[in-house]
Amino acid sequence: MMMRRKILFLLLTAIWPLMACAQHFSPERTGGVYYAYPDGEKEGIDMPEGYVPFYISHYGRHGSRWLPSEERYEWVAAQLAVGKRSAMPLCSAKNLTRLGKSVKRRLKKIYRNARGNAGQLTPLGAEQHRGIARRMVQNYPSVFQGEDTRILARSSTSPRCRASMLAFCDALSALLPPSSFLLSIETNPEDMAWLNYESPEQKALTDATSRQPDITTDRFISSLFKDSSKVNEPMKLLSELHTIASDMQDIPLDISLWDIFTPEEMMAVHDANNERMTICNGDTTVNGGIPARSSIPLWQHIEADADSMIANGGHGAHLRFGHDTALYRLLTLLGIQLPGKDMEDIIPMAANLQMVFLRGEGKEGRGEGNDSVLVAFLLNEHPCHLQTSLSLLYPWADVKRMMHERISQLEGN
Repeated sequence: MMMRRKILFLLLTAIWPLMACAQHFSPERTGGVYYAYPDGEKEGIDMPEGYVPFYISHYGRHGSRWLPSEERYEWVAAQLAVGKRSAMPLCSAKNLTRLGKSVKRRLKKIYRNARGNAGQLTPLGAEQHRGIARRMVQNYPSVFQGEDTRILARSSTSPRCRASMLAFCDALSALLPPSSFLLSIETNPEDMAWLNYESPEQKALTDATSRQPDITTDRFISSLFKDSSKVNEPMKLLSELHTIASDMQDIPLDISLWDIFTPEEMMAVHDANNERMTICNGDTTVNGGIPARSSIPLWQHIEADADSMIANGGHGAHLRFGHDTALYRLLTLLGIQLPGKDMEDIIPMAANLQMVFLRGEGKEGRGEGNDSVLVAFLLNEHPCHLQTSLSLLYPWADVKRMMHERISQLEGN
């Protein structure tokens, strides 16, 4: 009896860490950039004595959306013979397993829901931005108080970005007295030269970079098809079905596809996507600083807007709405200390960077070189550090000096 108890204890000791990992595993998080903006308490910044927030400079990714193109839904649907005419006659309905037929039925509903909506903001995406706007006013009321508050909002020409901007600004308008602020909203193609700029070398890097999930497709394909040999692009099907499964958390349809994957398959797709995003947009020696250089026009615009607000002694916000890659490259240029290497923690749907500017009380704060202006950086509404610093508040003059030096180094000057 004693020996049996000892063996049982040893077995439990061995499998307990595995059980704990399984309990904490989240299929939704393996969606990476498709991860819906997480709910939960957001951290503010500790205000130093004698300082008051007066200005917020913001860059936000659009909120939750359907897949970018209808063609992606169509391709996957064709593989499982969804519709009267399949583009893949060899993959007929007769070749589907019981699970494959179940997935086919679910895909019909998903495809019907997505038709005409590809790339568009979902209701959840709009609510994400309304929530961020409400918390911004709640956490930094002094930025929006007074009759001379100026709020300028600019978005990418992508309809989902403009819809995100409108949802954000609608929430601000509902919270602020109509006569207390001046709100300017624009979606201008000319702004794409800085709002979502991709340099030629950035485009070349993106086009040349691909990563495949490090896993076999044998189990996955055989679970859906009786004859796996008739599936021409098994890895693409695995990856695209995982993308659709990931996006279900973003759309108004209560259907899940997670049961068709193992955790290992989900993580393999997640890790491949993570690696590609990091190479194309992150801080790694592999890309030779290309993403950081591509973000220079955006930073220069952010700096000029901030200097203008400071010089005029005003208060308010500059709100910019764009895309995950542009935001990620901006974080790379700034040297923000990221919460990890996973895209779901860095650039989920509605990801945002807020730069909160504080001015010493009793000081007018006019003039570009005003040393009383401090700035805090918040990624997804959580305070973060610049580069190797342990501080959460930085003199604006020091930030500009640091960035000028970094840009000079990146440009080889």
